[in-house]
Amino acid sequence: QASAKVAESNRFSIIDTYLMATAYSDTVGRNGPVCIYSNGTTCIGAIKRLWIDENGLFSHPASSHAVTNTCIKDIQSIKGRKFVERIAWKKAGKQLPKAECIASRRAEARVNERIDERADKALAEANEKFQQKIRRPLVERKLFPEDVKFTSGEQSMHVRSMQSGTSLIA
Repeated sequence: QASAKVAESNRFSIIDTYLMATAYSDTVGRNGPVCIYSNGTTCIGAIKRLWIDENGLFSHPASSHAVTNTCIKDIQSIKGRKFVERIAWKKAGKQLPKAECIASRRAEARVNERIDERADKALAEANEKFQQKIRRPLVERKLFPEDVKFTSGEQSMHVRSMQSGTSLIA
């Protein structure tokens, strides 16, 4: 689920974009002489802050937090040895918290990378359009406002600009 919220700022118009997701996995891993069958659930929350000023749209890198819970369904020895399976169950139980932590950090890195990649592409396109269709034509004609200020409140974004001709007081 994705959503966005305007954040308060006196210097920029700020939009915080949020992503909440749950990923489910059903995996088979091999570790030495055993196969480990497990299910996993990873809950992910991510945020990407965008801001707008007179020069265009910009963003901070995405930031996320993930929590992975894994349930080992079965461990089977490749050669059918029960004592190997018993040892593997004990070892897996001890290593499970570390494995869940590693899976969580990897999920965060993947989500951050994907969000940044997609947002960077969209921001580049939006900035190119802004420069070509709005800013550059106004600057070339010396019509770009002298004073432009972007701000945002809890539920709104504001743009204030002032432009005057040479013969006007203000």
